[in-house]
Amino acid sequence: MPVDQDHSGDVPPARSGGVAPSGRRGWGTGQRLAVAGGAAVILAGGAVVATRVLREPELPAAPAECVAAVARGISQARAAGYLPVHGTVGGARVDLDDGVTQSSGFVVEPGDPLTTQPLPPGPWTVWYPVAAAQLPQQGEHLLLLRPAERPRRDGGPLYEFSTSAAYPIRNGEVRVPCDGDPHRADLPALRAAVQRAG
Repeated sequence: MPVDQDHSGDVPPARSGGVAPSGRRGWGTGQRLAVAGGAAVILAGGAVVATRVLREPELPAAPAECVAAVARGISQARAAGYLPVHGTVGGARVDLDDGVTQSSGFVVEPGDPLTTQPLPPGPWTVWYPVAAAQLPQQGEHLLLLRPAERPRRDGGPLYEFSTSAAYPIRNGEVRVPCDGDPHRADLPALRAAVQRAG
């Protein structure tokens, strides 16, 4: 797919948990956005002299209607050719070449299936989006992938992803938008909602 091709309008928006079309590939750096978290421990003379922990505040639980809305958005995306996948985004930058465009991407290692829909064998190689802020951070995610216009020059498959539906997963909970605010949803509950939405 040429870099200047736009996918706007491919996937209908939803009010809560909606899915927008994938961003165009082309962001060619290996940067990641910084995340606040973890503990800083300072040792002096063999003793702990200071400890500071920075954590994101715990998100509120997503109400059932929000989980259902996210599931409907995923169902709409499936109708537009996207594949909902549960997987782990790797941290390594991969150089990609489809014979027309040379850019970069990342690799997603498959996790537990989100639906009963058959998926192509993983790992999946995915083009970078245009903007750095759209790149999912390293770790477990729920992503919507679809085959790119052309395979890799060596014949291997390439994928694009929906930049508005890269949902991080931590400790079995999915970070989802509910009326514009982040909430947490139980992964099995979201999986069940996606299967009910078809």
